Amino acid sequence: MSFHVDAAHSPPSPAVEQHESMQGGEMDALTRLMQQSLQGFDETVKMCSLKKVSVPKFGSLWRFPSDHLPIGCTVNGKNIVSWNVMNTKYMSWVTERDSQGLNGSLITELNRPIEGKPGFTQRDFAILEDILSMLQSLKTPKHILALQEVSGPLIQELASALPENYQIILPSGNLEEGQYLAPDQNIIIIDTAVFEYVPALSRPLCYGVFSGDMGTRHVMDVILKVHGEDETFRIVNAHIPGDPSLPSRGEFADHVVNPKLAGEGLNEARKHCVTVALGDMNFDEVNMEKAFDIAEVGHDEPLFIRVSPYRTNVGANFDVEGDPLCAKAVDHFFVSRSVNDSRNTIRGMGYKDIYPLQCQTNRLELILNLFKRYTR
Repeated sequence: MSFHVDAAHSPPSPAVEQHESMQGGEMDALTRLMQQSLQGFDETVKMCSLKKVSVPKFGSLWRFPSDHLPIGCTVNGKNIVSWNVMNTKYMSWVTERDSQGLNGSLITELNRPIEGKPGFTQRDFAILEDILSMLQSLKTPKHILALQEVSGPLIQELASALPENYQIILPSGNLEEGQYLAPDQNIIIIDTAVFEYVPALSRPLCYGVFSGDMGTRHVMDVILKVHGEDETFRIVNAHIPGDPSLPSRGEFADHVVNPKLAGEGLNEARKHCVTVALGDMNFDEVNMEKAFDIAEVGHDEPLFIRVSPYRTNVGANFDVEGDPLCAKAVDHFFVSRSVNDSRNTIRGMGYKDIYPLQCQTNRLELILNLFKRYTR
């Protein structure tokens, strides 16, 4: 049985400080939406709950640039964040199919091209600004940022904008020449003042984890050495296929727990790493726990701790027939409990430590409170 950590310990700000941005005696639209979403609810447990709850189509109430919320975890003092930033290539799922009830949201409002930057939109720019703010937070600087569904244009802009001490690890391609494996991909950004990337032991483009038609879906399996310490991290960044009829979640868990990489010394090296598996796993905490429990069969004790701070996405509820939309946690961390007989220190990051303030309002907090309205 896997242990887990639910980071419901970070209290919301006092009604998010009423953010009174008055112009001509009128509140701005964001303030009104924020106050509506917070009205009558102050319980942190409801805000950070993982309970799957039915929700309506949020439309314009969704004031966030992606359909996923970022999550964070601190492992042995290193701050790690994971975020599916939503590739613009999937915009039709929002604007035409409206499969998540987010048409008319900030996602679609900002879906406008920026002149002189092909393929780069105002929404991409908002995500870029948020990434830079996350990384450079004075209170909780981010040492690793793992992203999913990243477009080529966004990668190019990131490469130009990142401070010098940050490095982008790509699964394939060349930053200088703008060559990438696919229209969207996973990437990892590291603070080189803290970590050194070890290419010889890494497999940033790791195929063979998923079977059948999903065999072309890759994961990143990279090794990072901590400067000045006898400690090495293994980061497994993935966007797991979401079809519940496929064995993908079990295949991913087995790869994390029992790696079978081709190459001399690769699997042995991973036994001595702090392993952090993260990403958009497309399944809730219950299903992912089961997958890791099965992968851990034969081991003497639970190997991984799950960190799922809060619900991160709106999507179909496969557990309730006729219940089309629900808020649920589908983005997770699975962190090894110990390495070389030494216990790892693991805790979930509070949302205020992950996401930057914008206009005195934390947009992440706004969405969590929106979810909270439907938690009883």
